[in-house]
Amino acid sequence: MMAANPTSKFPAPKSPSLVQPVKFFGYFQSIWAHKSVGRRNRAKATSSGKLRLYLALYARLKDPQTYHYALHISPEEETIDPEICQTTKHHCKNILQSTGDTITIPWVYEAVKVNPNHDSRILVRILLGEITQADLAERLFAEVEVIQGDPDFNCITWVHHALLRLHEARVIGTAALFDWDNIQNTSLEYVQKKKQQGRFSTRWEGDSSRVATFDMMLNREITP
Repeated sequence: MMAANPTSKFPAPKSPSLVQPVKFFGYFQSIWAHKSVGRRNRAKATSSGKLRLYLALYARLKDPQTYHYALHISPEEETIDPEICQTTKHHCKNILQSTGDTITIPWVYEAVKVNPNHDSRILVRILLGEITQADLAERLFAEVEVIQGDPDFNCITWVHHALLRLHEARVIGTAALFDWDNIQNTSLEYVQKKKQQGRFSTRWEGDSSRVATFDMMLNREITP
């Protein structure tokens, strides 16, 4: 992962024949089907309601003083069941590509289902607001330009541009006033505070089943 430059001034963007089974086999099939349906129903139940937009900061092992930035669209009530992934992580990342004798590390956009409460690299999340049109938001994310070969482009500038798109399209309902500098400063101050508290240490005695989260709308911590 290329180092992220939090002070980047990259310009804002302009407005991706069978044998019949024996009875005991059928019995186990029915049990498995019942469990599968139950798991899907639990996922559906816990993902109902409003969707929320978060800025997520991830640890970068090569440089602990910088972070990988991503955006999460998550249900209001999130499960801690590790088998259920309700959150969609949107971000821009580097991948290693080999073409003949040439190796490149391009930026690519990725949208992937995750469970943030079971990710060893995530540090904190900042609640930015409620998403009123999730489908539109995801289309806008996929349309954010991914630029190659520019040292000022990174995961941070991608997140900045993505948030600008959402703001301009008015798909964030209840939300903190859009101010990129304030969003970034709040996230950096919060992750530093959690470091000082030992939140990411093996000696942490508090509840670590959920990601430390700060609500910018209410200006308070909601998950220590």
